[in-house]
Amino acid sequence: MRILLTAFEPFGEDTTNSSRLVLDRLPDTVGQHQIERLVLPVCAQDAIRILADVQPVPDAIVLTGQAGGRKGVTAERIAVNCASYRIPDNKGFQPVEMPIDPSGPDGIFTTLPLKKIIAETDGITVSDSAGTYVCNHLFYLTLRRFPGLPVGFVHIPYLREQGKEGMPDAAAAAAVLAGVIKCL
Repeated sequence: MRILLTAFEPFGEDTTNSSRLVLDRLPDTVGQHQIERLVLPVCAQDAIRILADVQPVPDAIVLTGQAGGRKGVTAERIAVNCASYRIPDNKGFQPVEMPIDPSGPDGIFTTLPLKKIIAETDGITVSDSAGTYVCNHLFYLTLRRFPGLPVGFVHIPYLREQGKEGMPDAAAAAAVLAGVIKCL
């Protein structure tokens, strides 16, 4: 199975992004799955355009992003149809209470096997919402763009190598993410 694993570039005042640090620590194969990597800009419209152009289409997509206030790795349950950015994205876009897709549903559940991931992956917790920043925006658009494809979002907390309180290191977070991938 070909798994596309994405991460984001730095944003805001951060000079690194924990999702990119973890992406760089994962091997090219996890179990029987071949990992393909893609680093995306922190601009939802540009990110979805880049993601939509990936050929051939992967068998599953696991999006990752940084969630600085969290204590551990979290799998997201729902992408909500709302963009309300607390800070501008890297192109200066800062919507407030804007629907991502005016004709779309209010929320879309992940299509990853979340129950299996929770049961079989040490160190993962579940969050009921990916928030309303670029992570959620991309998660929502990806679920709409690739219906029927296993798609999910995993948030990575700050890592100590970033000089902030969070998980011990990228290797620990990568081990958790590898557990998610093995469940696909």
